[in-house]
Amino acid sequence: MKTQLSVLALSAIMIASLSTAPIYGQQMMGDISQPITVSVDKPTYNEGDTIMISGAVARSGDGDVTIQIVGPDDSQNIAGVAQSTVNRDGTFEAEIKAGGTMNRDGTYTVNAQYGSIMTVEATTTFEFIAADIIDMDPVDRPGVAANIGDDTITMEGTDDTISYEITGGKILSVVPDVESNSLVITIESTDDGVLTMTIPRTILESMEGDEDSDLFILIDGEEREFDVDTTETSRTVTVEFEYGAEIIEIIGTWVVPEFGVIAVMILAVAIVATIVVSSRSRLSIMAPKL
Repeated sequence: MKTQLSVLALSAIMIASLSTAPIYGQQMMGDISQPITVSVDKPTYNEGDTIMISGAVARSGDGDVTIQIVGPDDSQNIAGVAQSTVNRDGTFEAEIKAGGTMNRDGTYTVNAQYGSIMTVEATTTFEFIAADIIDMDPVDRPGVAANIGDDTITMEGTDDTISYEITGGKILSVVPDVESNSLVITIESTDDGVLTMTIPRTILESMEGDEDSDLFILIDGEEREFDVDTTETSRTVTVEFEYGAEIIEIIGTWVVPEFGVIAVMILAVAIVATIVVSSRSRLSIMAPKL
């Protein structure tokens, strides 16, 4: 009898210890039926809209969610990328600005991938209506923030310059896209060619913590291979393009804002001056006459 009681007690202790043992790094989420879900906040977006992407994973603790926007009608046309940290409740969010290499009307697909050991994936779609800016003269394009010389480019907001060489075409404009952390380079290609740019880290940076991370280059929305030489102060990238190419986007983790520091300071001084003048005017009107 005592032996049976001992066995039962030992079994109870083992079951209790198993049921209370912590599960490190992973947590099951009971509120979704799929390993991962993803959705967008609207069915249709226009040029310049912010695409709000959200979703949830059934098991957290396995890294970040990688998000890609591809299309239209071409799985190789990468129109946007982002990474999102999974919250403790298994949800994730990301924002991607509609535009840049997302430059054709049509149906785009959002792919969300998760998991370092066993990858799970979910997709959703949306419609995009592109603004017709490709045929504009470069000086009329919104957001142009660069002075382009024969072999250098000066960006607004920094004294550093980008040096470049191009064959088979010419650069029409260079625009920093803060939402995508990228430089969007519009070119006029007259033949197959090569673009080489030495970009200071003060203009475009790509780092994960204290370590350098890879740049990405898209040509008309398609990811391309390229050569890169890295120093402590700059990166030199060399990429080939084909005749007919229009947009080259170099993506990092930070890009100099379009609205430079000097412009912000000028605006701030102007606002303060206006407030001071207005205050003095009110005081002179309200002051009693002696």
